[in-house]
Amino acid sequence: MKLVSTSDDAAALLPGHATANQGRQFRLYSMVWRWHFYAGLLVSPVILLMAGTGALLIFQDRLERVLYPGTMSVTPARQQVSYEQQVAAAQAVSPPGSTVAGLGRDADPSRPTAVFVRMPSRRGFIAYVDPADGHVLGDQYPAPVL
Repeated sequence: MKLVSTSDDAAALLPGHATANQGRQFRLYSMVWRWHFYAGLLVSPVILLMAGTGALLIFQDRLERVLYPGTMSVTPARQQVSYEQQVAAAQAVSPPGSTVAGLGRDADPSRPTAVFVRMPSRRGFIAYVDPADGHVLGDQYPAPVL
């Protein structure tokens, strides 16, 4: 007795025989995998850039302490000068016509007081003042906002 079948399933059971349906599935799988690989190559630099800039923002305080040790850290003191004296010290190093736009004080006592100064050109800077003795430690000119 001889069994004859024209079914693709029966041909798939024989070694070395691939059906047309299996070939189409393999080509579709290969095409999807290839486009997925190309998309990964295209998107991965953007993701790496976002991760790097995000890490810089997260660790900004620590990086500033390392990059600007004399400006971003002070010795905590029990006695502090008044905020008016700190603002006056910042205005003393400001160009004529500058105004104080704000004052920032960190909860960490080892951080200086930040005095935000707006210059007549509408550009500003931050003067860092030691709250213990009221002298200006340094300043920082932030990048202009577009």
